[in-house]
Amino acid sequence: MEMKTLKRCGFRIWTAGLVLLAALFVGCAGGPRSQEPVPDWVLSPPQSDDTYAYFVGYGTSAPGDTAEAREIATATMLDEIMRFIGVRVTSETTAEARGSVDDFRSDITQVVTQTGAGRVMGFTIADTWTDFSKPPAATVYILGRYDRDQLLEEKARIEALFIEEDEAISVPEGEGKSLASQGRYYEAAVKFINAAGAALVSEVANADIKYKRNMDQAMEAVEGISLIKLNDNMEGMAGEPLPDPLVLKIVNGSGYDDPGVPDATFLVSYPEFHKPSAKMRYRETELKSDQEGFASFVHPIPEFVGSAKVFFSLDLSSYLRVLSPAEDENGEKRDLLDGLEELLGRKKATFQFEVASNAQNIKTGVFLLDYDMEGAPVGSTETSNALASELADYDLMRLAVKEPANMAEDELLAELKDKYGSQVRRIIIGSVRIVSTGESGKKYLAKASGTVRVVDVATGDLLFTDQAEKSGLGNTEKEAVAQAYKEIGKLLGKKIRNNLI
Repeated sequence: MEMKTLKRCGFRIWTAGLVLLAALFVGCAGGPRSQEPVPDWVLSPPQSDDTYAYFVGYGTSAPGDTAEAREIATATMLDEIMRFIGVRVTSETTAEARGSVDDFRSDITQVVTQTGAGRVMGFTIADTWTDFSKPPAATVYILGRYDRDQLLEEKARIEALFIEEDEAISVPEGEGKSLASQGRYYEAAVKFINAAGAALVSEVANADIKYKRNMDQAMEAVEGISLIKLNDNMEGMAGEPLPDPLVLKIVNGSGYDDPGVPDATFLVSYPEFHKPSAKMRYRETELKSDQEGFASFVHPIPEFVGSAKVFFSLDLSSYLRVLSPAEDENGEKRDLLDGLEELLGRKKATFQFEVASNAQNIKTGVFLLDYDMEGAPVGSTETSNALASELADYDLMRLAVKEPANMAEDELLAELKDKYGSQVRRIIIGSVRIVSTGESGKKYLAKASGTVRVVDVATGDLLFTDQAEKSGLGNTEKEAVAQAYKEIGKLLGKKIRNNLI
């Protein structure tokens, strides 16, 4: 009896085990799962209203992987949201705009998966449902709810990023084309330069093409600009204002009657006499045209004599700064910038004028010493005579002191001022020394080097200083030396005439 009971119990245990294994086998093979009722929103997605916008995403996993299905559903819901926002990432989308979209999609995904902080304001998951009705597949449905005001704000933000980069190039280019068609070439050139600058730093796929196109258009516009001089070749007197201002007109075209360009910037370079160094130098100043395109420059009172030039150069440097990245480029980009700068360099006007001197009417003393190769005074007046001959129309007076060889030039000058200060207003003082002699074929050659200063007796101001070298030829060494003194005297005289006011 006990044996039968044991057999029956063993059979029952064995049978129960088979049932359990079968159940496990069916479960692993994707057997039927519990099925919740289908929500209304799956069959009929809710309509967006003034408060919320709704988005439904769904995704199916053939092997029944709900995580995979949920990931697909999230992606389809994101596609719906992006369609609402209305932007599309392409090869021309900028890195900034692309990055913003990627961040937005990532934040939405974090809200769905609850794996992050969910930084998307106003977006929540209203409901989810999984369909197991077609085993082993699983389909996940997700209902997202977005606060409408927050969504519209996000839409505007992302749209602005997409529009901004394109408009940075297309808007000024379009304005440039419109201005050029109206013959407003200066303004058009500025717009094309701005568009080229935007293209230069853009990451869009065809940025290089847009850069070249706008640079070409900028150069074409600059070609249409002309600078028309209204006066030139004036004559003035040193120490007195020039008779008139220097005037030009900048026009969109090629003639005086063409429309003027207002507010055009010029860089004006003009000469001046620098008293501390007693040298000529150029200074620069900025000038703008008036509403009719006229630009007028009043030259400072010239404190020099001779021919002089003033340069008006069209200056677009403030606009060209946007093209500075091209300076570090090689190839076509840099070539285009160089071409534009070279073209602008040709948009200039050169004024000439002549300044006469009143120096010949000012009583001037002359004291020049001639030295030999050893530095000893020779007692000749060859240099002084040649200089005086060159300044024959000047009111000159020869000056002299006792034992000049024992005095430095500054001591000589002080002695001359003390002795002749009441008789002359200026003193020409200097020295010349023979630096070499030698034979040159059948002749002798001597080289002289000298310096000269012109000083105002009353103020002590240095009015002019210079140095020179000259050579002289002669049948004898003595004749060559004498000729060298004469040649350098004439040269120093010319320099004084051409510079002393």
